[in-house]
Amino acid sequence: PVTVRVINTVFPFANIVVTQKVTGQALLDVLEGGLGLYPETSGGFPQVGGMTVTFDPAKDAGGRITEVLIGEEPLDPEAEYLLATNDFLAAGGDNYAALAEFPVDMYMGTMDELIVNYLKEHSPVSPEVEGRLVVVE
Repeated sequence: PVTVRVINTVFPFANIVVTQKVTGQALLDVLEGGLGLYPETSGGFPQVGGMTVTFDPAKDAGGRITEVLIGEEPLDPEAEYLLATNDFLAAGGDNYAALAEFPVDMYMGTMDELIVNYLKEHSPVSPEVEGRLVVVE
């Protein structure tokens, strides 16, 4: 069972969900930074939605990504994208310095509050592995 206590244990920092308009190049930079320590565990490992990231851990850190699809379209480094993330990452935390260059557009509430509200409205949930991060073997 998912309880508020469990959610607060998984998300203990009361981070605020924010949106930013960022370039495709900034997205690519933060994804590369987040994958830099793989396969070691890292708080900066990217958790993504709305995109598919294919990467090759055999390549040097900073050049591991082989493809990024936003929806079904290839990431355009020159395009502007609306990103939802948390305030810690938006400020450049966990090696996401490229995000700190972009202003926050909107504050949406704390992660734990948003998750609790989502689960109240959409329970029961049936999570599935969606293949958003693809490791080249």
